[in-house]
Amino acid sequence: MAAAGLRCTKYNSAHPICSASRAAVLTGRYGLRCNTTGAFGPHSPTGTSLDETLLSNLFHEGSYKTKAFGKWHLGDAPEYLPTSRGFDSFYGVPYSVDVKPLPLLRDKTILEEETDRDILTPRYTEEAVKYIQQNSGDPFFLYLAFSCPHDPARASTRFRNKTGFGYSGDSIAEIDWSVGEILRAVKTKGIASDTLVCFTSDHGPWYQGSPGALRGRKASTFEGGFRVPFVAQWPGSIHPGTVVDTWCSSLDILPTLSSLCGLSRPPKPLDGVDFSQIFSNPESRSSGSLGSTSVPCETVDSTCIASEIRNGSCASPREPKARSTSTTAPPAPDEAHGCSIPNSTTSSAIPPKATM
Repeated sequence: MAAAGLRCTKYNSAHPICSASRAAVLTGRYGLRCNTTGAFGPHSPTGTSLDETLLSNLFHEGSYKTKAFGKWHLGDAPEYLPTSRGFDSFYGVPYSVDVKPLPLLRDKTILEEETDRDILTPRYTEEAVKYIQQNSGDPFFLYLAFSCPHDPARASTRFRNKTGFGYSGDSIAEIDWSVGEILRAVKTKGIASDTLVCFTSDHGPWYQGSPGALRGRKASTFEGGFRVPFVAQWPGSIHPGTVVDTWCSSLDILPTLSSLCGLSRPPKPLDGVDFSQIFSNPESRSSGSLGSTSVPCETVDSTCIASEIRNGSCASPREPKARSTSTTAPPAPDEAHGCSIPNSTTSSAIPPKATM
């Protein structure tokens, strides 16, 4: 993805803990403002404040189809689950893989009281690919939050003991494959040029991962707890191999996608800013070798946000192409057809018809 799109060398998560960091992605506001200061446990009486406007709410109001996959972790009571927060449907788990039992849900229905953690990544992937393949042409927002490599990291038998870097390395390799399959599905559907795909992580690694040269880890306010990768791909709009040295944050995702996709703004003040200019403005980026960044090479709970840009529905750095209804072959990361990504993150758009 980095070679075919853009990567940020100075990108921070908004919080070094699970729930608060993903609340920031979906609200554009610090978790402290929305009752999300750490990580919600099972049977929590609360979750991310119900009066907050989530990115999913904005896409839904903008007539996009909305789908969530993977780890939710913003409250497990019915009123806090994804289908009560702007998502049309949900397939995933309510919290982290270290919680027992860990139920697998479809919408608000429990499919399995104690799911098999080893196969969560391929199951999320299968569901996400199927969703893209079956899309009837409607613009969509797809949010995929992988459960691993959160401790205890897991990988299916296909990837187990394959990397030489333990369960954490194996789980990251499987996520790399998963992102490739999703990119392949987008390309095969013929919507790659209309789809912005972004990949990032919710915070730095725990002790089974490596923060590289940075001090600190998950739960730390040192840079190793906050500094994470951000990679984006949008064929025809993002120049291949773009390297952005401007400081950006996960708080910026909501205002940026809102701007690109022509969505309304939430009524509450945002902590993030619109950084959509880095996708097309040469003055906002600088190029360099793909190996020059010092972001952690192993992170936790990688998140894939995707969205298909609706042609003509929002400002675009170029004239939008007509949406093709033909089916061709898609790109993918690492193992999936030559798209390689650093061990952690992805997303997509163009006045997006679909977003992931």
